[in-house]
Amino acid sequence: MNDSAALAPRGLPRLPPWPLLAVLSGLLVGLSQPILIESIGGKAVLDGSGLTGLLAFVGLVPAFLAIDGQGPKRAYGVGFVTWLVAFSCIVHWILTTVHVYGGLPLVVGAAVLLLLTSAMAAYVAASFAVARVISRSFGVAQWLVLPITVGAVEILRNYGPVGGFPWGSLGHSFATVPLFLQSASLVGVTGLTMLAVAVNAGLAAVIAAWLRGEWLPRGAIALAVGVVVGMATFGHMRLSTDISSGPSIRIALLQPNVNEGLADLTREPKGDILDRFHDMERDALAQGADVILWPEGSFPTRGLSRDLKDLTKIKLLPPGLTPPQVSVVGASAVASAPGPDGKRTFHRHNSAFVADQDLVVKGRFDKTHLVPFGEYVPWPFGGIVRQFIPLGSLTPGDNLRPIEVTVDGATAKIGIMICYEGVFPEIARTLANGGATFFANLTDDRWYGVSGMATQHLLMYALRAVESGRPVARATNTGISGWIDIHGGIHQKTAMYESALVIDDMPTITADTLYLKLGDWLALLALLTTLALWFWAMLGGKDVVSRERGKPTIILVTIGAVAAVFGMVFWLTTPSAGLDETRSTQSMLLVLAGLLVGVGALSQKPWGRRAVLVVGPCCIVFGAVAVVVSKAPVAFAVCAMGFVLFFLGRAHQATRPSTPAGA
Repeated sequence: MNDSAALAPRGLPRLPPWPLLAVLSGLLVGLSQPILIESIGGKAVLDGSGLTGLLAFVGLVPAFLAIDGQGPKRAYGVGFVTWLVAFSCIVHWILTTVHVYGGLPLVVGAAVLLLLTSAMAAYVAASFAVARVISRSFGVAQWLVLPITVGAVEILRNYGPVGGFPWGSLGHSFATVPLFLQSASLVGVTGLTMLAVAVNAGLAAVIAAWLRGEWLPRGAIALAVGVVVGMATFGHMRLSTDISSGPSIRIALLQPNVNEGLADLTREPKGDILDRFHDMERDALAQGADVILWPEGSFPTRGLSRDLKDLTKIKLLPPGLTPPQVSVVGASAVASAPGPDGKRTFHRHNSAFVADQDLVVKGRFDKTHLVPFGEYVPWPFGGIVRQFIPLGSLTPGDNLRPIEVTVDGATAKIGIMICYEGVFPEIARTLANGGATFFANLTDDRWYGVSGMATQHLLMYALRAVESGRPVARATNTGISGWIDIHGGIHQKTAMYESALVIDDMPTITADTLYLKLGDWLALLALLTTLALWFWAMLGGKDVVSRERGKPTIILVTIGAVAAVFGMVFWLTTPSAGLDETRSTQSMLLVLAGLLVGVGALSQKPWGRRAVLVVGPCCIVFGAVAVVVSKAPVAFAVCAMGFVLFFLGRAHQATRPSTPAGA
């Protein structure tokens, strides 16, 4: 039965065609997150209550109704349309960045937006198709499978190729609803997504049963009601705890509103920018600020020395002022070092210098997770593009350690996150587990204009505060600045595109959360479960072991298994793999190729044979391009392995699985 309208028997309401259901779901999910919140110089809001976040509980119901009883291909199509619409609503600000600030034609901006959202949608849509495969193969209800497969894909999206891009996850919607946000302290943002999907799937199952005139599934009802009640109860309990008493730090957040589009800060006269900061510092110190935060990259210079020991000579403060106890200064850090060929290599970091009351540098944090295609060109694109255009890029930092300071005689540790590092929960968790007392986020969101981006970005730090049990002080160039308590409450929020100074006492009370201890335990469990069930379903069931296989097939299975295991071990055991996005991407591609070859050959099914034949040529093309670009030995090895896989795949294609005796 291919028409979703056929779900309803005669006399009962019929569903609209599946494309309409998918578009409806996309719009509901898109509206569950901030779209246009801040206006220039004011605080006009589209939804001041924030209750649109509750749409996360129902937004996917139409899409889940559209895939009920359908095959994987239809499920993938529904998922793709749903998330294409949703992500287009959520990351609409890409259009502003490319067209308004980048100066490119509107059609180019629209094309970039479509390309990005299509890639994101193609990723998440896989969870719908995999859910249908597992549901059909094992006879498990769709409402039980969907939360697991969506959670699996979302955790992969967090770490995925090119450093991952988890923006717009359904769990982010709850950042505007404090009662339900608190569950992030247990399961993280990906866990929130799974809980929201569970409610959607349960409701969809109930509606589908009603449309068929069947008994309503009690399990689905229990799941939907249980999740909502459980989240609300836990949220109420956590919100009732007092987090306002105890020690605090008087912070000052500088928002200078230096807004020159894509121009460097130094395009505006350096003296004018410093005067602006100095005026703010005078006010902050007059009001007793202990810690002063400058925004990302805000110190007006082409770069401070990476090895700078003190800040006394850079006019950080106006003459005659006593420095605050702690200064956190966003600046570009530069250094040069001799390379392997004897030539000096120039490095530039997006950094934060932390200085004490004597302006002695206590530590420097270099941004570890750079913005792809903004701060660097990710592998493998960088090597190709450099053949035609000389590129400069930032160098990522290599550690995630908080910096120790002294405030009012007490020791504190600042966990610094620059720009969109706070989008990734594992970064905040690593800093908190390293002893961070509070987080300092230095950001510059001027590139996105009047859009929902700044509010979406701010709310992600509310999630990090709840997950890790650490308050966040946030200084931005053009807004939105403020500080966030460990319940996700936002205080002293500034408006976009205005000069502002925030001075407040921020409680430094912390909480050791379950998420802090176990991380994405629920999502990782979902990933392992999904992989196990999906592989078993794709292998073809119980007779997979008893099938007779030729030597080419056995060799392919062995190669695939070795590649997948090596890729996973390489990612887990290399100390810098979590920070080195190139190695992370390479590891993920190696695991993916290994699984396609190994599982595909082992299954001896048509899809498996096609997978083997596709991987070989891909390796040949990829390796050949890499040989031309880098001439690295590994590139020759990849190319050679591609030919091996191609010929083995042809031999494997010529064989046919035999039927076991008694079948």
